[in-house]
Amino acid sequence: MEQTLAQSDITIRPGSQADLTRMEGMETWRDIDVYRDWLARGRHLLIAEERGEIVSYSWQDFGEQFVIEQVPELRYRLSEDACYGDESYTPVAHRGRGLRRLLFVAERQLARARGRRFVVAYFMSKRAAEDALRNFERLGVPRGVALHEVVLWNFGGLRIASARALAEDRTIRCLD
Repeated sequence: MEQTLAQSDITIRPGSQADLTRMEGMETWRDIDVYRDWLARGRHLLIAEERGEIVSYSWQDFGEQFVIEQVPELRYRLSEDACYGDESYTPVAHRGRGLRRLLFVAERQLARARGRRFVVAYFMSKRAAEDALRNFERLGVPRGVALHEVVLWNFGGLRIASARALAEDRTIRCLD
């Protein structure tokens, strides 16, 4: 499932515990111990690497449901042919180079290789959602249906999340 682009030195490949060790001290979305737990529970890590440096990563899950961890009461069933992208992150120094798009293509390839279609689960900011939708449309992916709007507040270092329902049916079906 390794994908190397001829016009660059970027390689997309499956990640491992060794990559998580390399990511210690790197700018990431979550603590590395959370990622170690995810890998141990069977989530798939994809790594974007350039000349030996990890420049972006994403996570994919083939489970029966997903939970928005910041709002744990929101549990969504996935249709049997679905998997979802739980998280992706590109450190600030590497943004604006199309790395997320490359990872998204690799996520879709991995899903198809397993007989699944790919669902993007959620975004934690309106800007992230708008950026992602623009990228997905460039790749020919139709827009889906928003089920909940998730809002984060930060009060003196305390992060609080809430969600507002936008649809009643909590089964995610693929449009891809």
